[in-house]
Amino acid sequence: MPTATSRRPASPPRRRRVLLAVAVAAMALLSAACEQMHPDNRAAGIPMATNGQLPLSYLASTTKGCVVYDEALASLNAMIAQAAKDGVTLRPSSCYRDYAGQVAAREDWCNRGACHMAAVPGTSNHGWGKAVDFADEKGTLDWDRPAYTWLKTWGWHFGWMHPTIMEPGGSVPEPWHFEWIGDGGKMFLGDYFGIGNGPLAVPRGQPIGTLDSVTPIDGAVEISGWAIDPDQVTPIPVHLYVDDAAMEVRANRSRPDVGAAFPLYAKYNHGFAATLGASPGRHKVCAYAINVSGTGFNALLGCKTVTVPTPEVSVPAASRAPAPAPTTTTSTTTPPTTSTSTSTTLAQGSPS
Repeated sequence: MPTATSRRPASPPRRRRVLLAVAVAAMALLSAACEQMHPDNRAAGIPMATNGQLPLSYLASTTKGCVVYDEALASLNAMIAQAAKDGVTLRPSSCYRDYAGQVAAREDWCNRGACHMAAVPGTSNHGWGKAVDFADEKGTLDWDRPAYTWLKTWGWHFGWMHPTIMEPGGSVPEPWHFEWIGDGGKMFLGDYFGIGNGPLAVPRGQPIGTLDSVTPIDGAVEISGWAIDPDQVTPIPVHLYVDDAAMEVRANRSRPDVGAAFPLYAKYNHGFAATLGASPGRHKVCAYAINVSGTGFNALLGCKTVTVPTPEVSVPAASRAPAPAPTTTTSTTTPPTTSTSTSTTLAQGSPS
């Protein structure tokens, strides 16, 4: 039997193992965030987009109606939920600001004699959907409020930080303003970190859709499919080609399956269908979704080669030649094999 001194040490209790794993994860998160959380880091702009004019496909909203850059939504929701568990109320009071909203904010502060408190329109990080002004249960947020303390302590776990210039004594002292740098921010753009953060595989810019069917019929082809420009919710044009012959239609026909797959765009129809004339024979049929707004280019939805059938020719009864009249003979001795055609041929001088 093994002695007491040779026995293996007992495994740590399950609770201790769980706490150890949490501590290791927290340390890893802290290490990953050290660079991105530089005090002078700021929210980064969005390539191929314009501040204050973000396409719809770049935006998402919380259940409370706060609209932000879609990549920042998950971390924002997670942060608000965790604060609530800790007894702290976080209420987003101002989130994405379009250009007109930035103009209004600037004018408001200038009327108070403090233009420096609002960014020049077109430069605000609210215009990228990456800045949120928070309030607490009292509808405000100040330096001595628990919500501010909580955000300063835990916000970075979710990729949210308070810019240096907005600290007390900074050039723009705002305790309520926090920015999302979960994508790495200006200094480390692309280095995602924090709870709920990571690049999203969402359609944007380039139109999407499919050429579902091309059916040849007599003298034409029937075409159907769907198309969406992710940068807007309303129907877009689709150009259809049969060889070199073109037709423009609008993708505004009912397609419940498309609305179910893309609920953000379900307010409008996005199907298309048309019949284009085509001569008998083989034809190449193509469909292009036209880029209407935002970034991107016209997109090929697909091409199919079909054969239009040759129509059957039917002659109207009135235009048919009358059947020849039966021949009448008075001879009762004419052989049954003697025909009128034989007599006629011979009468025309054919050899006998």
